[in-house]
Amino acid sequence: MNNIKRKYKRVSNELRTTYNELEILEKEDMVKRYIKLKEKEEKLEEKKMEIYEELQLNIYSTCNHIFACSYTECDYYEGRTYRYYGCVKCGLDTIIYSDLYYDLSVGKEKIMDDFFKQTLGKTESIRHYVACFKIIDRDYAKVKEIYDEIKNKRLSDSELQIILESKLDDENKEKQKKLVLW
Repeated sequence: MNNIKRKYKRVSNELRTTYNELEILEKEDMVKRYIKLKEKEEKLEEKKMEIYEELQLNIYSTCNHIFACSYTECDYYEGRTYRYYGCVKCGLDTIIYSDLYYDLSVGKEKIMDDFFKQTLGKTESIRHYVACFKIIDRDYAKVKEIYDEIKNKRLSDSELQIILESKLDDENKEKQKKLVLW
């Protein structure tokens, strides 16, 4: 018991000493300046995140999406397959609703979730929303790679879709030729 009391008293004294030293430091001009800059930094970081969120929501809402399959989840117990789609143009992705994501309260996942909630309302489903846009039922990474190669060309959305699909079809034909050669 005495040992615990001594530990408590020692820690209390150290804490009191630390408070006194902090009080002395807070009176120095350099430390005052540091504290003000830290406060300003926090406010600017918060403002930056708000603007970033607004920017992302704007990008998602103005994009004429081209969705590709970004992830497939299988429920072997019930025999169901769930497909998640991501836009190769803006990055909007329904994968945030898969079992891979648990926390939709921070970062890009929160922004995507907010966008879907604002856009869909109470009646429309995500599947219906995705179905309103072009869906290329191929691997997301491959579609994104081809899209990144041609995105700087000034193409209409229909021209872009035709080029994407033709390049993907050409690639599949090449794979089939290789299989025949084996």
